[in-house]
Amino acid sequence: MITIALPKGALLSDSIELFKGIGLDFSAFLDSKNRQLQITDPTNTAQGLLVRATDVPVYVEYGQAQLGIVGYDLLLEKSPEVAHLGDLNFGGCRMSVAVPKTSPYQNPRELPPNSKIASKFVNCAKT
Repeated sequence: MITIALPKGALLSDSIELFKGIGLDFSAFLDSKNRQLQITDPTNTAQGLLVRATDVPVYVEYGQAQLGIVGYDLLLEKSPEVAHLGDLNFGGCRMSVAVPKTSPYQNPRELPPNSKIASKFVNCAKT
């Protein structure tokens, strides 16, 4: 049986629809009354693990799941030892730089060299 790490949050419903297309049903994760974090699809072919998106690559890297759905931004940021199989054409994110309205800067390129930028995506912010 294959174990699939599914991300809580924005990617969950699209991920479930993707797997429905190949006959795997993890829709129980969408039921607000469901508290299970691990379910087996009705065909007993696959097991789904509902985890935080940031944990998906960790589950795959350490062998707790053989497959996972995660945003490419997390793969770039964490650089886990996993294979990126392809773009699923759903989800999406953007990186933005915000300054106070009173700031003289209107473009990130106008920021002085060595400016400090706060981000939980430190590696992505460096590029």
